[in-house]
Formats: sequence, C-alpha cells, structure tokens
Amino acid sequence: RLRALPVDARRLDSQAAALAIDLAECDRLLGAPSERTSTTAHDVDAAAQAPTDPDAFGWGVAYVIEGSQLGGQVLHRRLAKSLAPHPLAYLHGAGRDTGARWKGFLAELQQQLATPDRVQAACDGAVQAFGLLLACHRAAGPNP
Repeated sequence: RLRALPVDARRLDSQAAALAIDLAECDRLLGAPSERTSTTAHDVDAAAQAPTDPDAFGWGVAYVIEGSQLGGQVLHRRLAKSLAPHPLAYLHGAGRDTGARWKGFLAELQQQLATPDRVQAACDGAVQAFGLLLACHRAAGPNP
C-alpha cells in the first residue's frame, strides 16, 4: 500500500519481498490464505494533497520503512526462537548489516534534505506513511 505514495520503488522492493515471504509462511502455517486489507493511501486522509516536493516526501516515507527494519532487529532477536520455523524475513532486515545500512541511509538523507522546505516535505511523507500503516493495522481487526 505504501507504493501508492511518491517513494522510490527500489526502496520498497526488498521490504516487499520479505513481507511476501512472511505472509506466505503465515498462509502455510494457517492452512489457508490470510485476509489482506484493502486499505489505500486515500483511506488515510482523503483531504491530503499531492506533495509539493515528491522526492523529499518520498525520503520521509523511506525513513519510516528503513527505520522499521532497524526496530525489526530487536523484535527478531526476541521472537525468532519462539516463532520458529517462521522465517520472520521482514524483521530480519539486512541481518547484521541493518545497523550499517541505517547509518548509510541517514547520511544520504541528510544530504538530500538540505533545506527547511525539503525537511518539512520529508516529515509530511513520514507522517503519511505512519498514518497509512496505522490504517492498515486498524483495518486488519483486533487479531491481525
């Protein structure tokens, strides 16, 4: 669903592949396809306007996705044994390279967002990405 936002698709491809692995494993373990939400970007805020700086806005969306990979490492360490054999591919992120990847991302982010207007556009992108993720979570119901 985040692909509906103006973000460089290359930033989402590896995360989307990891999520697909996890969803397929959930389907296999449950013995049936799990329900998928149909939430779209329009469900988050129908009044949202197109960003004035789509590139900077996309950096904000990417910040949310990349940051989730870093936080996922903590969850992976805590859940990997108890949820085995589920691969937890998304939470695994880039494995031991996740921290270095995050540092590299932050360095590139700082170079790309050199003006207050671009920083604000990136913040708007991050807020919209978080809003979309929350809407998807709510749409999934109490036991997603």
